[in-house]
Amino acid sequence: MQQPRFIRRLMDPTSPQHALVAAGVLGALTLIDPAKRSPLGRLALRAGIGVTSGVLTWVSLGREDSLARNPLARLGVSVGAAGATMAASELGEKLDARLMSALNTRGLRHPRAVLALGTGAIALAQSVADMRDTMTITAADEHPEHTVELETGVSDVIAGMLEFTGDHSSTALRAQLATAREIVPLFGIDSGDSVHLSVDEHAPRAVPHTFVFPVKARFRSYGIPVEASLEIEGGRMSRLITELVEDATGDHEDPVFGEPEWPARADISFVLDSPEPSPVQLPAPSHV
Repeated sequence: MQQPRFIRRLMDPTSPQHALVAAGVLGALTLIDPAKRSPLGRLALRAGIGVTSGVLTWVSLGREDSLARNPLARLGVSVGAAGATMAASELGEKLDARLMSALNTRGLRHPRAVLALGTGAIALAQSVADMRDTMTITAADEHPEHTVELETGVSDVIAGMLEFTGDHSSTALRAQLATAREIVPLFGIDSGDSVHLSVDEHAPRAVPHTFVFPVKARFRSYGIPVEASLEIEGGRMSRLITELVEDATGDHEDPVFGEPEWPARADISFVLDSPEPSPVQLPAPSHV
């Protein structure tokens, strides 16, 4: 089942959603004073911090190609991080007590809140540093963007289109697909019917430099027939667009707003542009 876009952003260590949630969770855990907890309460707090450490490690390792493709190794490293965090809990609680004492000595009214805000700020700063390589922001930019990992369904649609023909610079475009990432707004809402693409500037360029790739992908999105087209600009993949297609009577189905439901590879049909329009033919859903 396709994950909601927000969940995918949440699991992407270079997204602002992940940065804000991680900072909030770490800050919230810091708000809890271990010195005021019962032994069972301290154990629960340690477990919560350990689990948080493991989850954040799992997410961050998604950027490491060797581990991202090896779930068992990735899980092992994440569990190890969680265990190490819990093993160091006693030392961490002693440090927490010293910091609280120092803040109290300075006469702060809410030292625990100050410590929590500081923890969240440090976590947010670290996330921003991780996001740095994916952001395209200028001082006058009112719509800053960054790139995120291309969803598997999107990659499958584009790969199938490029593999359907050996012409039209498909070889160069397949090389671009290997490095392609999705461009999304740093803040705000994504464009539901389009996937904007970013590729390695050193990858081979398509010729001509500006055209619509002549192979279309047809599939059902939430049961409604749609057609995907790949736009090329400047010799590079620029955008994957999904549009409603006419049914047998020439009518359009009711539109569905938001992100398309990306199909399994077996549920896609491909058609090469020709002088005559091609009838809409869709394979039977593979899960039926």
